[in-house]
Amino acid sequence: MLKKNINRYKVSVIIPIFNEEKYIGLCLQSVLKQTHNNIEIIVINDGSTDLSNKIISNYNVRLLTRFHIGPGECKNFAAQFAKGEILVFIDGDMYIDKNYIINIIIPIVNNKCDCTYTTSEFVKNLNNIWSKCWNINNNLPSDSRINPEDKNMGKAIRAISKKSFIKSGGYDSSKGYIDDITLNKDGLIILPVHTAVCYHFNPDSLKDVFLSSRWIGRSAMFNLSFRNVLRYSPLNSIRIALKKIFNGAPIKYLVFKLIFDFGIITGMLNKNQQHNYSK
Repeated sequence: MLKKNINRYKVSVIIPIFNEEKYIGLCLQSVLKQTHNNIEIIVINDGSTDLSNKIISNYNVRLLTRFHIGPGECKNFAAQFAKGEILVFIDGDMYIDKNYIINIIIPIVNNKCDCTYTTSEFVKNLNNIWSKCWNINNNLPSDSRINPEDKNMGKAIRAISKKSFIKSGGYDSSKGYIDDITLNKDGLIILPVHTAVCYHFNPDSLKDVFLSSRWIGRSAMFNLSFRNVLRYSPLNSIRIALKKIFNGAPIKYLVFKLIFDFGIITGMLNKNQQHNYSK
């Protein structure tokens, strides 16, 4: 049951970005349309070189600037300035339903948990071929960013009480691409929220596919090893792609797979402290 005085709870929406000029306007519009009206929006620009800042200037938000400290560390930094009792973290390439914030914070407001994550995260650019290939490559349903059969997917914390965030020590940005799951700390009570609907843009060009996969390759998920080099070699990429195409994937998936796996190998070969933090 929802507490009647939920609107008295101030929510700080924290959005770290790096070169999100294609999406940040739509993202901010969706936040400004929320049914929960007691919010502040903090955007932290992590060294963007595109027009993100110019677009953000059209909205009534607080803009902070850092330079390549990583999305996790950006969120840690922004949390210091947050006035809200509850922190909500979204990405610059996300679009959220108008009831997203109120639904994602209800269990926290009702003292059922310290933090929450959503199980209802969908793909925003379904009609794009490279977006479709991204889901195929990750063995995801055609319209979802989360595989319901994988218990480890989708557990990126989206809302947390500020007190719990401070107590947890925040995010570990050294993990790179997967730093968004490092808030899952022992001692925190975490609950899923099925009614918090949001949409994410998949990479929609071969350039974005390469940059995203290179960032993944730089992360703590991957170590440079003979086994991984073989796994992401062109011959194995072609083998996997042809198998998927035989099972119904579009022909262009072959091109996608070669670019994606090349990005993974490039990332594994190019791990360094600065570049781990962004695409």
